[in-house]
Amino acid sequence: MLGLNIVEFAGDDEALIDERVNALCARLDELIASHQAGVIGWQVCRELAGVERIYAMRKKAVGLLGNAKGAAKPIPFAEDTCVPPEHLADYIAEFRALLDSHGLSYGMFGHVDAGVLHVRPALDMCDPQQEILMKQISDDVVALTAKYGGLLWGEHGKGFRAEYSPAFFGEELFAELRKVKAAFDPHNRLNPGKICPPEGLDAPMMKVDAVKRGTFVGRSPLRYASSGAVRWSVTATVYASTLMPVVRCVRR
Repeated sequence: MLGLNIVEFAGDDEALIDERVNALCARLDELIASHQAGVIGWQVCRELAGVERIYAMRKKAVGLLGNAKGAAKPIPFAEDTCVPPEHLADYIAEFRALLDSHGLSYGMFGHVDAGVLHVRPALDMCDPQQEILMKQISDDVVALTAKYGGLLWGEHGKGFRAEYSPAFFGEELFAELRKVKAAFDPHNRLNPGKICPPEGLDAPMMKVDAVKRGTFVGRSPLRYASSGAVRWSVTATVYASTLMPVVRCVRR
């Protein structure tokens, strides 16, 4: 798998910036010459228009993944994990090995400086065996982030993975959160099933493999219609309704 790492230098001393850029380029040349770290090339961009094109490409990553062809679509269920940056390379290698062991295609992008990784494994949610993988991989990712001293979510997707809240917050902090929830929402009416239940209330939490709206669509009679247009439309609805509605679906 080929990847692209975008490094930006900023400051008010142009000479100092040039010095740092040149030092990085020299180091990359050393890695290329010795065939280390998988580095195959680099390019320096100084003009504003070129920099904007690079960041535009980065911003299009989610949309490009969402437009993937075929029955399996990239799903953000193992999304937004965060580990200390010094452990990120080893973490990515082990994360990839996990997904490769299941024969899955996937996309990865993120913020190297913060150790945040966005991962989209491609699953066919109309396939029961693929559906089972969502929970299995999620459990493995929880253990993997803990191994590297990280967190299951850095920014997004907390509520839909609420079953892992005790592991994320720790039992002590999770108990305190339940007290806060009980003080402001004792009857669990505000976004129930997300983050934590009120203290004293045995309420179910959202599970990553819970039955979602898209599940019913996927099992409707239209799922087996012969029309390719209908099949695509129904399948697209499954992915738009599964876990997080981040993929824009169109009828074809």
